[in-house]
Amino acid sequence: MVKVDVGYNAQVVGIEEGSGNAMFRTGITPENVMGDDWSVLGSGYTDVTMCANGLMWATNGQSLQFRVGVVDMENAQGTEWAELDSQQYTSINCGYRARLWATTTDGAVLRRTNVNSFNW
Repeated sequence: MVKVDVGYNAQVVGIEEGSGNAMFRTGITPENVMGDDWSVLGSGYTDVTMCANGLMWATNGQSLQFRVGVVDMENAQGTEWAELDSQQYTSINCGYRARLWATTTDGAVLRRTNVNSFNW
């Protein structure tokens, strides 16, 4: 893994080295804190972040993508990836109240506002 991020409810996501696979750790419980396995959510990604409310974001360096459907232990796959824009991002991070921050290849620091399960 070249990147790992943890959501509020112990959702763990990461980027696999080489393939750029966006991965989700399955089987995490209070009794099994290491989980069981990694599930592939897509390939070709450079960064992924998990919000406290279960929303997942990723970038492939060419666009920002949102995982449709709250990602949790029961729904590790979400539904699908939805591309939101074609900005070239270098990193993304989801903070308090699902506030998404990103940096771009031209050095800009951006914040996506009004994000929730219905408005992404």
